[in-house]
Amino acid sequence: LAQPVLGQGRGGAITYAAAGGIGSLDPHVTGSLVGLEVIHHVFETLVAMDESYNSRPMLAATVEVGDSARRFRFTLRPGLRFSNGAKLTSEDVLASFERYARVSTNVALLEDVAGYDVPDAQTFVVRLANSNAMFLDMLKSPTYPLAIMPADQKERPGREIEVVGTGPFMLESWEKDSHLVLRRNPDYVADRSAAGPDGLAGRKTAYLDTVRYDFTAEPATRLAALQGGAADAAANLPPDIRDK
Repeated sequence: LAQPVLGQGRGGAITYAAAGGIGSLDPHVTGSLVGLEVIHHVFETLVAMDESYNSRPMLAATVEVGDSARRFRFTLRPGLRFSNGAKLTSEDVLASFERYARVSTNVALLEDVAGYDVPDAQTFVVRLANSNAMFLDMLKSPTYPLAIMPADQKERPGREIEVVGTGPFMLESWEKDSHLVLRRNPDYVADRSAAGPDGLAGRKTAYLDTVRYDFTAEPATRLAALQGGAADAAANLPPDIRDK
């Protein structure tokens, strides 16, 4: 494959025969597994699910829980930037929470919210009307993720955002009925407090320059692309054709 051995440098590209097309890359309204495969490379959340399905800080450096699980104080990791180069602040977090409450089909996640506080650029506080010890576990959900995006996206309708996140990759191009290309985000700030990746959290490293997703609905076509060298990897090959 045109890629380095992990841990021995960066560069190269892969082509991935995906199981189908992507309707939207708006994380607040997307529950499709095909779309989420891409979304989690581009966007990140305050907390994320680790390999043991526990909640772990991601964009947050620390989370303090107080007032009998009615107050959650998130302190952002320093130096975070979006893929457009803009600094991430707590105002972006606030705008993302407010947009999510307006457009997401998973709005029940925030039904206990009484209000938010933004005491400074690195701090975001959620106040709940009722005690909820499960709030962080709910917040880590990888489906309809409460991803943080720039504050200027707050009023965008569902599915009509600019695809700008803080993840290790950024959107380079997208032909909706054909393919999508991700490029390594040069402004990505990894969680250096972690030794390595941990589920959707931890220290992420983008080794590849680009990842191309070819939308290939038929499993036999994905297998043919893999066998013929048009793809380096393929999704969801059923055993009856994979083992031939």
